[in-house]
Amino acid sequence: MSTHHIQSFANGLTAKLATRSRHVCILLGAGTSKACGLPNITDLQNQIINKLDGDEQDFFKRQFTKDRDLEQILSRLRRIDALLDSDTEKVDGLTAQHARNLDNKVCQIIVKALNIKGSCLSPMLPFVAWAGRADYKLPVEIFTTNYDLALETALEFYGVPYFDGFIGALRAPFYTELVEANVEDTYNWLPSFLLRVWKLHGSVNWEWVNDSKTKVVRSGTAVSDETLAAIYPSDTKYDESRRVPFIVLQDRFRRA
Repeated sequence: MSTHHIQSFANGLTAKLATRSRHVCILLGAGTSKACGLPNITDLQNQIINKLDGDEQDFFKRQFTKDRDLEQILSRLRRIDALLDSDTEKVDGLTAQHARNLDNKVCQIIVKALNIKGSCLSPMLPFVAWAGRADYKLPVEIFTTNYDLALETALEFYGVPYFDGFIGALRAPFYTELVEANVEDTYNWLPSFLLRVWKLHGSVNWEWVNDSKTKVVRSGTAVSDETLAAIYPSDTKYDESRRVPFIVLQDRFRRA
């Protein structure tokens, strides 16, 4: 069994971060949200199955295999919706409308399960306090696969300024040009003291405009029950134009 010396690791990391010229990029996964008391992907899967019933519950239970998780099941639902034309055609017992409705219902369950009101931000706050004081030549970039609002809430608790690709407060549109800007692009480049927060898998406060699935806006709070949340990237989203956030943010991650 391998062991790790915490003090040695901390000293090594501190030495690496001490150089002001470094480009610091951080990837946060489900462990950070789980530490705050929010469900991870397995917890979400169990909650979804428990809240569904009848044929919808049976469909979800059948889909889970060792090679297919919740994200891939949602992608499958969206493929069924995209492939079927008539109201009578079915795949796995679902019509296009049934697949669309089930997709919406599952996303609503996820949004409610990730409500941060019952969470504890203590594990997130020290990291945010450090990131807010970081003074590097290049901006600190935080990539996350989480779709909850724990990180944003912690940033706003300390008043740390950040940029997430959207401009505005109520229904903020996504600005591809600012996300893709580099250091040489002085016209579009934002100041380095602004943390970059890139949510690779969407967020509970992102929503599709007019259910078109071609444009996403970010609101100030989690979306309502009547709104289709833009969470979980699926293969159909990668076929859209480069203005769709998911492919732009994945490209940012690749370049960083």
